Amino acid sequence: MSLPLLLSPPNNSFTPTTPTFEWLGLHNSTTNGSLGNYTIEIDNDSDFSSPESTNTTTSANHTPIPPLTEGTYYWRVKANYSTPPGSTAGWSDVWVFTVDSTAPIFAGLKYANDTKLGNSVNLSWDTASDLTLPISYNIYISTTSGSQNFSSANYTTTDLYFTVYGLTDEIRYYFVVRAEDRVGNQEINTVEK
Repeated sequence: MSLPLLLSPPNNSFTPTTPTFEWLGLHNSTTNGSLGNYTIEIDNDSDFSSPESTNTTTSANHTPIPPLTEGTYYWRVKANYSTPPGSTAGWSDVWVFTVDSTAPIFAGLKYANDTKLGNSVNLSWDTASDLTLPISYNIYISTTSGSQNFSSANYTTTDLYFTVYGLTDEIRYYFVVRAEDRVGNQEINTVEK
């Protein structure tokens, strides 16, 4: 019998707390019989002696509820056939992934300097640190102190500097830069320049 082929999350990857597990689905066949469902096991121990999660699904994907806590996990899938009754295809390969729910460590915006070229400002900051690279820097702008819309960045870059163009003369602007890791954890500094 064929074994499920794991697709996502990739082996040795970092994920958020609610990863979607996907595998290449199997089909009914004269050799394997009728496919009934899949069993997925997720455990923080590679021997699966006490799985954190065991679920059965008829689709070739699964999102665990409740979310997983930060740490390293292993996962595998097997296909269960309804005919002949009780037959299975055996377990897939085992893949490992790490759940990252910690935001980067970042001091925030360091400098905001007028370029003296008109309608632009140079922003710069020091490197953030995090396990899940690359780190992106989200730039938020407002014309009132403390009123940046943190649900939607004005600009994003992976550099340690950025020039904002198109500003209006005689208007005071306020800038905040926040660091975000590859899985979407964003720190919440409010350093404003």
